[in-house]
Amino acid sequence: MRRLFLPALLLSGGLVLACSSSSNNSGSDNSGDAGNSGNGSDSGGSISTSVDGSKKLGELTATEAAQVCADAAKSVPAMSADDGKSVACNINALTAVVMAAATQDPAPDAQATCKSTYDDCMAQPADSLPDAVSQDPNQTVDDCSTNLRTSYANCAATVSDYTTCKNDQRPWSLSFAASGLCSKVNTPDDAQSMLTPPTTAACNAINRCAEQ
Repeated sequence: MRRLFLPALLLSGGLVLACSSSSNNSGSDNSGDAGNSGNGSDSGGSISTSVDGSKKLGELTATEAAQVCADAAKSVPAMSADDGKSVACNINALTAVVMAAATQDPAPDAQATCKSTYDDCMAQPADSLPDAVSQDPNQTVDDCSTNLRTSYANCAATVSDYTTCKNDQRPWSLSFAASGLCSKVNTPDDAQSMLTPPTTAACNAINRCAEQ
């Protein structure tokens, strides 16, 4: 997995978490209307963008794509570097459970695998983790902008579909910040379920474009 300022799926399919240099989680769940005009939120909350919500993703200019991604990044609640590392390690641990079940027969105990993987991950320096949260938001916005203009070049889904999907997935994304996540993993199916984002009408529209 790549090192990201916003863990992987915020802009291209999921996580709405960001890393800050502060040791406190200063994010707040402010309300906002997806796809509406405005300047987004700097303190975390629902994604709102100044780009016309009715515009198709496949018709975005480079400037508009960058604006959508920048507005999405502004909506992300800040979190400490340690909490960002915990998010990355939670994802690693859940993935390890799923991979172990797929490659080992019999599969090892799911909860034990999750907890040991999480503990081993947290014991490593953040910079040594393949999916560690980095401190480069500009690079992530650039990656997002490029992805919007390439992966969705022929997409009929709209900017509003995109922001609505991200907002629909917000509770799922935030779940990776929970402490003791492995205590909820009793089977590999539990881990797979936690890793799978919810499906909504807006997300279906986006996913159909990604599959083209």
